[in-house]
Amino acid sequence: MLGALTDATLATDLADYLVQKGVPFRETHHLVGRLVRRAHALGVSLSELDLEEYESVHPLFAHDLYGVLDYEHSIERRSVVGGTARESVTAQLAKAKRLLRL
Repeated sequence: MLGALTDATLATDLADYLVQKGVPFRETHHLVGRLVRRAHALGVSLSELDLEEYESVHPLFAHDLYGVLDYEHSIERRSVVGGTARESVTAQLAKAKRLLRL
C-alpha cells in the first residue's frame, strides 16, 4: 500500500506547514502547487528537492519541512472523527462492527 502513495498525498501537509508559520492557506495552496510542479519537472520527489528550491518559493520554508514529508506522520496527525490516524480508524472499525451486529 505504501508504494501507491505519491508526493501529491503530502501536498496538504506542506500547505499546513506554512499555515502553522502564519501564511494564509489560500497562498500556501498556490505555493505548494509550484513546488509539486517543480519536483515533477526535475523528476524528483518533494523530499528530494533542495532546501534552496523551497526557500525560492517562500522564505519561511526551513530544514524542518522535511519532517513533514513523511507518510506515517501525515496519517497520524489526522486524529479526528473520520480521520486516518490509527486511533481514529480503530474507533471507526469498532463502531462499524457494533452497527453490523444490530
